[in-house]
Amino acid sequence: MFSTGDNLPSVGYSDSQALLSPENLAIRAFYSSDDRTDNQETAFHFDFETEVNVGLDFISPLKAGVRATQNEYQFSLKRYIADNLYSQVFTDFDTDEEAPYVVWMDDFAAMFSGTFATIYHNDTFGQTGLSGHYDLDTYRTYRGDLLADAQGSFARIQQMLAGTNFATTGSLADNQVEQEGAFNNISEDTTALYVSANLDFDELSAIVGGRYIQTDLTAKYFNAGAIVSEDVDYNDFLPSINVSYQISDET
Repeated sequence: MFSTGDNLPSVGYSDSQALLSPENLAIRAFYSSDDRTDNQETAFHFDFETEVNVGLDFISPLKAGVRATQNEYQFSLKRYIADNLYSQVFTDFDTDEEAPYVVWMDDFAAMFSGTFATIYHNDTFGQTGLSGHYDLDTYRTYRGDLLADAQGSFARIQQMLAGTNFATTGSLADNQVEQEGAFNNISEDTTALYVSANLDFDELSAIVGGRYIQTDLTAKYFNAGAIVSEDVDYNDFLPSINVSYQISDET
């Protein structure tokens, strides 16, 4: 029935369990997502310092070194999606005997005993200092500990859908589909050589040097269902100089 008047407009059901009864609730969907990130770095460096004995007193210790770094990052995402099961599942699919196949909550519970738990909140308005209860306070839900076992939950859905157009074989991992647009793999190898020396001319001093860097970059991605890669190589030389002049002994 529908009521208005001094109260909020509402729809009341003569059967208080019309929207809650397991026999009126259909299994709708099952999703599983497996996303993985791998990020690795390997680094090596060697540095040394030596005195320069070439008869040039203004050159103080020479510093040099080499650094090598390898970085690799990969992200992949796989999904299994069985959606709109209440409207898209059929037995004898694409034949004259095709018929819709809807699995209600109580049917699923009968197939797999103990998979649903009843949740009951007995004090809905406790935070206001009032107490009360209404039918939506009590509901049934698939057990969280079973849902945490993705393969076990998939096996139940697989058994439920056997003989339909959503039937599958193999494990959950076998049925997860690579999301090609989400996949990326990037590897970077960098080698750097540097050298620097201190020059001292009494009031004038300087640090001069340079760094040579070579980088090899490889990117992998899906294209038309296959993993392809692209390589980019580049190198740079970065000179540096830092000069200072002492105006007086007090500065």
